[in-house]
Amino acid sequence: MPSSSPRALSGLRWWPFIVLAGAGLTIWSSGPGKPSAVTPGGVRVLILVSEVALAVFLEVMARMLVSRQRLGEGYDASPEAARAILDVSAGITRVLNLAVAVFMAILAAPLSGLGPGLAVGLGSTIILGAIGWAAWSLKSVHGELGKAGQLKGLEGWNGIIYRNPKDPRLWVPKISGYGTTLNFAHRRAWVMLGSILVLSLGAGVVGVISALLRR
Repeated sequence: MPSSSPRALSGLRWWPFIVLAGAGLTIWSSGPGKPSAVTPGGVRVLILVSEVALAVFLEVMARMLVSRQRLGEGYDASPEAARAILDVSAGITRVLNLAVAVFMAILAAPLSGLGPGLAVGLGSTIILGAIGWAAWSLKSVHGELGKAGQLKGLEGWNGIIYRNPKDPRLWVPKISGYGTTLNFAHRRAWVMLGSILVLSLGAGVVGVISALLRR
């Protein structure tokens, strides 16, 4: 059964909600309106409510990946290859879901004595670790499929990104079948990625500075 595959990491499905529930209990026991060293009182509840909604969305996405039978449009892979890729994508979604939940829990209900800088640094390290693990997992599956001779129909996908100079499209369907991704064989894709990273990092820096100024 696909849902029992260890790659899908179904055992993690409830952990983001357990982490957020623990953070919620911590906030409730200390008083919802009591500010922490990292986040103002009222904002803590808003962070948790928003993260619960995100956690539900990501878990739904993981379950949809497990239930799918085919990859995205244009990827004519074997059923075995599709199953392996979809299951590892579901597992990655769950790991990232847990990492983000831990990060948000740290911001909303930080450990005693944990200042803004340490809280953001610890949370960022957890998320970066999860992203690194995700990249390693995808490359591992790509390598296993290559050894098994099951990469037919997956031209352009190197395990992490899509790069196909023969494909004129800038945006292509994601291999999981949900959303789109860039074709990094085109120069415009790198320009667009750079713009997105600059905007994201800028927003993060503003958030950290605002937290430090509120101390």
